[in-house]
Amino acid sequence: MKKKQLRNSHDFEKFGTKLILLLPMKELKKIFSKLEKLDGETPLTLLREITGQPIRTRKNFDVKPSDLQGEALELVRSKEFAVLVKSNTEENIKSLKENLKKDPRYSLLLKLINLADEKIGFVSFLFLKPFLDVEQNFIRFCKPHGLIKNINSSTGERRKNFLVELFKEISEPAYRDYLEVIWKLSFLAQTKIFSIPSPKFGELVNQAQRRLRDYPRLVIGEMKLLRNSFAHNSFEYNLEDDSFIVWDEKTPKTKLTADEITNIANEVTSMCIETFPSVAILYCLRNCFLESGLLECFLQQIPSLTSGIPSEIAKAEAKLLEFQLSLTKPPRDFFQKPMRRKETTVPSTFGQ
Repeated sequence: MKKKQLRNSHDFEKFGTKLILLLPMKELKKIFSKLEKLDGETPLTLLREITGQPIRTRKNFDVKPSDLQGEALELVRSKEFAVLVKSNTEENIKSLKENLKKDPRYSLLLKLINLADEKIGFVSFLFLKPFLDVEQNFIRFCKPHGLIKNINSSTGERRKNFLVELFKEISEPAYRDYLEVIWKLSFLAQTKIFSIPSPKFGELVNQAQRRLRDYPRLVIGEMKLLRNSFAHNSFEYNLEDDSFIVWDEKTPKTKLTADEITNIANEVTSMCIETFPSVAILYCLRNCFLESGLLECFLQQIPSLTSGIPSEIAKAEAKLLEFQLSLTKPPRDFFQKPMRRKETTVPSTFGQ
């Protein structure tokens, strides 16, 4: 019935058409062109170019942006809008799951996340929330993304140079941040607290590998050796057979082919850049917003939030905050017990 209702309504389609006609397509094409040519070296410059200039509407068009405000408010307050939002959320969840199937490790990540949440309701949100920051993810992952493209399109010494640079670049903070989250979740899945501060990179790899031995390849153990080897120039490259001899203080010289290291590079980069951030988004959309009822609560408050009446807006915001605090009460209670208070605390933004 809902799908039929959406198909028979042209209000949103008409509004969307008017909105698109207002956009300066030449300016947007320039932005898309820059994104296509992204080399990974200048993420801040690109963000500045995209966000630093206001998007001006087209001139000589019979609809003004101000004319659409009333129409927009009427649409978002309608019951159909709520149906559309839920439908789109479900479609986004379905699309995310479909894309994540390319990496079988995603199901292991969700298993770990769900197990932690079963023990302490919605505790995973505390650690996955930073990975929802699109701008910071773009800045952090831009260079590794460019390097992995170069690695997979190069051979010989050129590939060697890109490999060395990648493992210097991606180990910290990208891989460390990912590893620290799953290391912490491994404790919470057992209703245990983790130590503060977290171990240094090498020891973090070792501990996480031991704790998550039932989750194959969530921890890539070779990262400790490769990071230490390339970061401290403790390696030799043989051009003849395209191989590396790598070592660190605690690991004897080990021979790995460039192909083997390339496979690890792809495994690490796909987890940091694609799989883990996508799992974080999937978890928040499905578990935190849709299944928890938070999305429904927000949709119910839209008429008040868009009323322009301060008292009504304040009441709606209070209801939303109350709902969010009810969801985050279990982890707040867990971390604030006296026996744990000295070891770790919940960030002040948790539940906001």
